[in-house]
Amino acid sequence: MWWILPLILNTGVVEAHADEFELEARIASVPIRVDGILEDVWYTADTVKQFMQFSPHYGEQPAESTYVFVLYDKDNLYVAFVGFVAERDVWANLGGAEDYVSFYIDTFLDRTTAYGFGVGASGSHSDELILNDGRSEDESWDGVWYCASKVYSDRFVVEIKVPFKSIRYKRGLNRWGINFYRRIPTVNQILYWKLPDEREGLRVSKFGILKGINPGVVGRNMEVYPIGFVRSEHYTDTSYIWPDVGVNFNWSITPELRLSLTYNPDFAQIEADPFSLNLSRYELYLRERRPFFLEGMEIFQPASFGRQMGFYRPIQVFYSRRIGKKLPGGVEVPIKLGVKLTGKGTDWQTGLLYVYTDSAYSEGVGEPPYHWSVLRYKHQVLGNSEIGFLAVSKSSKLTSLPTYAMGIDLGLRNPSLQFVCQAVTTKNDTLTGYAFNSGIHGFYGNYMVIGRAQSISDNFDISKVGYYRELPGTRMVWIIGGPMKLSPRGKVKMLYVLTGGGMSKYKQLPSSYFGALCFGMNLRPTGGFNIEANGGKVHEEVRITTDTGSIYMDTSYFMWSTNFNYWSGFRGKISYYGGFNLSRSWIWGLEWLSYQLAIWCGMEYSITPRVSFSIHPDISVYFTPENRLHLIFTHMEPRLSIHFNPYLELTLRPDIAIQWEDTTHSIPSLRLGYLLSWEIAPKSYLYVVMNDEWYEADGRLHAVSTVSAIKLKWLQLL
Repeated sequence: MWWILPLILNTGVVEAHADEFELEARIASVPIRVDGILEDVWYTADTVKQFMQFSPHYGEQPAESTYVFVLYDKDNLYVAFVGFVAERDVWANLGGAEDYVSFYIDTFLDRTTAYGFGVGASGSHSDELILNDGRSEDESWDGVWYCASKVYSDRFVVEIKVPFKSIRYKRGLNRWGINFYRRIPTVNQILYWKLPDEREGLRVSKFGILKGINPGVVGRNMEVYPIGFVRSEHYTDTSYIWPDVGVNFNWSITPELRLSLTYNPDFAQIEADPFSLNLSRYELYLRERRPFFLEGMEIFQPASFGRQMGFYRPIQVFYSRRIGKKLPGGVEVPIKLGVKLTGKGTDWQTGLLYVYTDSAYSEGVGEPPYHWSVLRYKHQVLGNSEIGFLAVSKSSKLTSLPTYAMGIDLGLRNPSLQFVCQAVTTKNDTLTGYAFNSGIHGFYGNYMVIGRAQSISDNFDISKVGYYRELPGTRMVWIIGGPMKLSPRGKVKMLYVLTGGGMSKYKQLPSSYFGALCFGMNLRPTGGFNIEANGGKVHEEVRITTDTGSIYMDTSYFMWSTNFNYWSGFRGKISYYGGFNLSRSWIWGLEWLSYQLAIWCGMEYSITPRVSFSIHPDISVYFTPENRLHLIFTHMEPRLSIHFNPYLELTLRPDIAIQWEDTTHSIPSLRLGYLLSWEIAPKSYLYVVMNDEWYEADGRLHAVSTVSAIKLKWLQLL
């Protein structure tokens, strides 16, 4: 797919900013109180008011007016929104859809990453890091900032204060990228000040400019984060109750460079990983939830296409869930010490990570002490394209490297085309392996193209330090494309039809071939659907278990799959989605070729302004080779959330798995729990949590464990 590179390099880089989207940062002449009441000083600020619709009618005037004011002093950035309403009440709804505003700042003017701060009319608030030029985001980022909102008869007002020492920025740079957003829930309108391309969505490279900004950070820019907790664990034959303490330390040595330390951290997860039935040949990928690893994690991620681009899976050279993993029986490998240094400039990012894990033993499986080391460097080229290097090692001695992985990743991007690739090598003891992975996604007028290619050597093994869901010895290439039409009027907002195909080859087996057809619509005011069908001749290696053990054999068959998805945004107080996949393929966990059906759906409902309910059941159905029903597995995680105020929330969260096999049924897993979360101050929390786990054995449920904890995380700024 290297023929794509000249197309990307010759089509130019990011467009220049227009003068009408420049905003002057003016100094606040008096202190500002963040309370939702605008003092006179706000009216000395430069003002934004020319918002336009992003959806449902792109480029048209909005139904209601919005004003934004920006000021700063030596310590803080201040932003105020005034959202007027027309012949209606303001929606202030802690439990669901509401009037909502946010702003984004690119503090390095690198046009790839930005901070996002959002506040609802109810006072609900959220923050995030915008990554990959807006193609993905990290909602786990937890910043120190302050906000207030106030509802009036004809408008709502939001005030936001962001301390400069809680964010990173380029010293001496007096121009930042900036954009503003508003959601009007009654008519499902999404508004922006600097309107992004309709096909792409939010793009950092197309922000407006905040000029004249000149932070004057004072203090040592240090955060001490003591953590205290009391945990009670009750199992079938043992019980434990103990208190413990840990500490995290963060020091912004400069606005571009940050040091993080952790000692004896409590890495117990407030929310457990969901129960899953896994009949595939690959292990489950578990999302990172631990604060120390989440801090600056975007730096350690390889180049990718971002969210909703599931056709391409990057090789995760560093998979942080390998560190402090769970052994059989649920015993966690203890993490004793962690050190992380991350840096960011206008066109570069770097990260160093060191973690020491202690020994652990459970159910006949032992884990010795290990030293984990990670090195990452990314450099921005050609506008908002990037090239990076990432290396990970795991060793019982710092002086030896028996296990490591390292790779180079490249992301080339222009306004209409993206090309991403990786070259990775691994070593486990004496075996060395290699892998190449690449993908393309782009638009040519009213046409869209998607493609992927990869080649993995037989000895490639990333499982010790990273994660990848492909077999060693696999080579593959495919490409699909077709027309895509945007319509400015009517119920249909976007329509596309894609077709294509590809081939793959596993080791010495004959090549496999497939073809695909995709059809989809995005609808107004919100929602859409897509239909996909693919099929082809497959040659693969399968496992058969016999009385004497497992044997592996080659097989070939015709595989086919059809997929349907439907989704809606919030329509009033409710949003929902659903879909199914029906396929015929080899089922690794059952060791036979047959049909399987997956059904998924979900719903979020705002019962009252303070109470919300959500449920996301998944159903998996498996058939025998004789086309008889064999197994039905259902998993659901209903959530009932009670919002006492924007900072205090109680969540009731059962986790239920139900299984029907042949003529019997069982509940293999039942979890009952609650979480009380109180944000005492920015980045400081009190948690009260309980998880009660039951598992099926001998035809009935048995209480396996009850884990309760009170946990306090307190931020002290120095």
